[in-house]
Amino acid sequence: MTVTLKLLTNLFLSSRIIRVRKQLIFHMNDINDLTEIKAINGLEIRPITPENVESVRDFRDEMYVQKFRMLLKNSQIGVYAWLNSKVVGHAWAKVCTHGKCRLNGYFDLSANETAIHTCNVKSELRGKNIYPAMLSALCRHLLCEVSVSRVLIDTAEDNAASLRGIAKVGFWAPKGLGVYIQVFGHLVHSSVNNHHLNGQD
Repeated sequence: MTVTLKLLTNLFLSSRIIRVRKQLIFHMNDINDLTEIKAINGLEIRPITPENVESVRDFRDEMYVQKFRMLLKNSQIGVYAWLNSKVVGHAWAKVCTHGKCRLNGYFDLSANETAIHTCNVKSELRGKNIYPAMLSALCRHLLCEVSVSRVLIDTAEDNAASLRGIAKVGFWAPKGLGVYIQVFGHLVHSSVNNHHLNGQD
């Protein structure tokens, strides 16, 4: 019976019926904490607009064109990383303009907070500071021009590459470990465990 139960549990988890996320949460609320990033020569970070949104096809599937159009329609803010006239990376931010907002079905924001999400870099160009360069450009825009009170970003606790990129930009040490459980896409449990980080710098 125990073996059968374990097999069923693994089946549910693998089929995404039940999804458990363990995410480290970082924040930045002062432009003076921001670190300028020196990336690969020739890299440019530009806003995503209705005119250039389709350029995501340079390295992502067609489905991302429709997804990114919807993000623009919902007033989200995105940037593309361009190299040799091709898009090689993207990052997005959702700004919560009033009350409470929820991002990606689990990440809660308060009014005037923003969360960076949906970041990706072309696989063969990773490790060249493209990811932190996008984060830095987004943070500067959000804190200086949009005037948000806080920029948040989260990543899986075992995503070493993402953690390195976040640290380079100047985000403060994680405020906690967020544990989220979704069933059929609906959030059924949410908690942030600050004690998880005791003893860390």
